[in-house]
Amino acid sequence: MLRIGEVARLVGVSPSTLRNWESEGLVTPARIQGRTRYYTAAQVEQLRRIHHLRAVEGLNINGIRRVLGDQPPARETGNQRPAGPGPRIAEARRAKGWSMRRLARESGLSVSFLSSLERGLANASLGTLHRIARALGTTALELFHLPRGPRAALVRPDDRIPLEARDPGITLELLTRRASVLEPHLVTLPPGGGTGEAYTHPGEEFLFVLVGTLEVILDEVEIYTLEPGDALTWPSEVAHRLHNPGDEEARAVWVNTPPTF
Repeated sequence: MLRIGEVARLVGVSPSTLRNWESEGLVTPARIQGRTRYYTAAQVEQLRRIHHLRAVEGLNINGIRRVLGDQPPARETGNQRPAGPGPRIAEARRAKGWSMRRLARESGLSVSFLSSLERGLANASLGTLHRIARALGTTALELFHLPRGPRAALVRPDDRIPLEARDPGITLELLTRRASVLEPHLVTLPPGGGTGEAYTHPGEEFLFVLVGTLEVILDEVEIYTLEPGDALTWPSEVAHRLHNPGDEEARAVWVNTPPTF
């Protein structure tokens, strides 16, 4: 029986990702005195398969359930996870009168991947979402169905809106209910995790590291290593990506302006 930290290292994801998979009903670890989680060797293998389905095959939770033959668990109706970007991508594509093949040509992605994405069976990396959004003339954030709050909205930890991305182990939580000028996120990356391919978009970005170590790679030439308390600002027009080179989970506040995620 292994604890969550040990399992996270074996699987190659963050403990928060394992907790999320548990909440989605993909795995049920044993609980000691209702608190400490323990996983069996069989569950570790199951988690490795889930990680492969997400990281390599790009499936989202619904796609993974379909492969595993599981039924989705009953969920409470409170602050729900927003719908994935697939329906909005299909809606925006049809509004432009484009075929799936046209969007594939404009974004440089395959028809089969876009089809899986629109049907809600796959997720896209942050870079891929930006490529699709740019092709459609919108922003990546607009491809999610997000609830809108009042002009001044208090967002407590339980109110954060998680956004699903394909990037292995990454947790991205929106820290606002209204994106007008600023677009703040709480980003969590497991050891060795990153945002995938570098991408560009209009605007400026700010990163403040809370826990762990993060690298910001600009144009695949400049590498900035940030420790807790460090902050970095850079123009979004420069190709950029994030990477966690450390052996512990990293968390940071990541702000885009204007809203171009």
